[in-house]
Amino acid sequence: MSDLSAGAAFGLSLLIAAIPIALYVVTVWRLDIYEREPLKLLILAFLWGAVPSALLAIIISSVLSVPLTLLPEQYYQMATASLVAPPVEEAIKGLALVGLYLWAREEFDDALDGVIYGSLIGFGFSLSENVLYLMDTSSVSEWAAVAFGRGVIFGLNHAMFTSFTGAALGIALGVSGRGRRTAIVLAGYLLAMGAHFGHNFLLSISQGIWLSLAANLGGVAIILLVVLWSWWRERHWIADGLAPEVSAGILTQSQYEAIRSRRRKHPTGKPDRAWERFYRAAVELAFAKQRQKREHPAPGEQIDALRTRLAAARDALERV
Repeated sequence: MSDLSAGAAFGLSLLIAAIPIALYVVTVWRLDIYEREPLKLLILAFLWGAVPSALLAIIISSVLSVPLTLLPEQYYQMATASLVAPPVEEAIKGLALVGLYLWAREEFDDALDGVIYGSLIGFGFSLSENVLYLMDTSSVSEWAAVAFGRGVIFGLNHAMFTSFTGAALGIALGVSGRGRRTAIVLAGYLLAMGAHFGHNFLLSISQGIWLSLAANLGGVAIILLVVLWSWWRERHWIADGLAPEVSAGILTQSQYEAIRSRRRKHPTGKPDRAWERFYRAAVELAFAKQRQKREHPAPGEQIDALRTRLAAARDALERV
């Protein structure tokens, strides 16, 4: 890359780093099969990971690494990668996740939401980090190796790490007691930090790349199990939350069954914006009822407003 100007090297590195990340982001976004998160919050999570989190990590890691310069170069690199980067980077990404929750807590329902927002923060962080690594290469072959290694082989790493913290945050929402909730979130952070440490440490030893790859695949498998569990829980929330609406005449039995089956299109099979609005209103009502069970005081006015919205969406659907 030394033959290119700084601007050209940056532009090409950004493009190559962004392609796999864009595919990962779309894949993670589609995991939210019942209630998709607001686009503005997803963009905010990604940008927060890409800019403020990445900059803070560079600054804090640089400061904390100063005492380690007394070590021989080989041990310095291992110590900074294994002992400094994991706690610093996972703490910064985790705090971004907590801040996002505090700002828009009505959008956090369970572990799946934590995984999605955590992944977006992680993907943003990965984009910035990968661009920096790509621009630091000295040859085309090295550049290609870094692009493939960091973007494809280990492209899910930062998303997976932060997903552990996010999943813990989502699980903690359903637990009573501040101490227990704090302990669960802290456990998620420690798991994220441990996974990050394991990855960096294994890469610093001979033949450790294969062990690191196996460990990372195991981490992704754990996150997928969390996603499956969340899908099961959300399906039950919808079933339990909307059953009374059938009895009240707000929903028909066929509409209830269609919503439970995740049908985001009109039952006839053709796309229909009226049905999509109706579907979203129903799912949001069911999820709000679930939040009502865990929050004090219960947001009764919100439930009434969402029920009115669902009735209006139903009337609009019937006019189509």
